[in-house]
Amino acid sequence: MGQSLSTRIATRIELISKWLKGKVPSGLENIPTTLNGWREYHNPELGILRIGSKAGFTTTDPDCGTQVLRLQQLIKALNAKMGVEVEKSSPSKKRKYKPETTRRREAEHERDCALRDVKTVTGHWHVARNQLAKASKDADEYKATVLELHDKIREQDNRIQYLLGRLRSAGLREV
Repeated sequence: MGQSLSTRIATRIELISKWLKGKVPSGLENIPTTLNGWREYHNPELGILRIGSKAGFTTTDPDCGTQVLRLQQLIKALNAKMGVEVEKSSPSKKRKYKPETTRRREAEHERDCALRDVKTVTGHWHVARNQLAKASKDADEYKATVLELHDKIREQDNRIQYLLGRLRSAGLREV
């Protein structure tokens, strides 16, 4: 059967209090240094079970808020005893607030840039399509001209053969 949130927090408080009075057992790895780290910490050998939900695990919770505050103070004391400095999140990792009008203007600017890019690409596409159509038309005209010239050559070859035949029949020879 699962433990209640209050019981899980109380177990953490007792364990850290015991460590503060005595010493932290050697061989323990990855001891949390933050309140959220202790919420997620799971070590059944020590009687610590993970607290999955953040909902009741806040310092402002009417039921468990005082326990969480006490746990937070003990964690700070334990960190000081162990000589551990908790890493603070750097300003670059924090989300910067931008007013709605600024976000809207930036979004409109990005949209306008995207529309300009679409118009440019569309223009290039139309130019390329027209060039291809012209080249295709020219190629068709060249094919037609080549076919006409082949027909003329064939007619001239036939005419030459006819005239050679007439010369032979008249008794003349080719030179």
